[in-house]
Amino acid sequence: MARNSLLADWAGYITSGTIGSGVTFPAGHIRQVVSSRFDTSNSTDSNSTTYIKAHLSSVYHWTGQITDVLASSKVLITMSFGVYVARDSTIESGWGYSIVRDNTGTPNSTSGTSIEDFGNCDFFHHNNTIENGHMAIGTKPSLTVLDSTPDTGTNNYYLAHKVSSTAATLGVNSYSSAPFICIMQEILV
Repeated sequence: MARNSLLADWAGYITSGTIGSGVTFPAGHIRQVVSSRFDTSNSTDSNSTTYIKAHLSSVYHWTGQITDVLASSKVLITMSFGVYVARDSTIESGWGYSIVRDNTGTPNSTSGTSIEDFGNCDFFHHNNTIENGHMAIGTKPSLTVLDSTPDTGTNNYYLAHKVSSTAATLGVNSYSSAPFICIMQEILV
């Protein structure tokens, strides 16, 4: 009986070799995991009542990119980040976040497509507690959503946010103690 060159010993441990391109992995297998992190600055404050991408001086640091996605795959995206919301009035105010896919190559604050299951990753907090005429909240949410229809090849995902009233402002905090982290997992179907 000939010894398989991929085995280190007869116990069956694989120590070297390459899985051939003809191998088919089962549905549900995670093909790749990619992550990004940003922890050096806050975003530009915004009082937009429609979703816009988090940015700083037109640079979109609050993003993740996954490449080489297969046509039949899905992508599971998780984003965690710090956020600060402020308002100087006694009127109730809310804010929300979402994940947007934008593969245009020239993103702007409103370009892109809300991905599938958008409603499940849309958090909208409300607070009507005001102290000394000023309301401010800091929190660290985490969003997870499945993109069931990613583009084949490269997909870019961005954190987007909005407020319920232009009297409120929202900023994304990204420092070492509260970094922005994006994890993308390609899942075979």
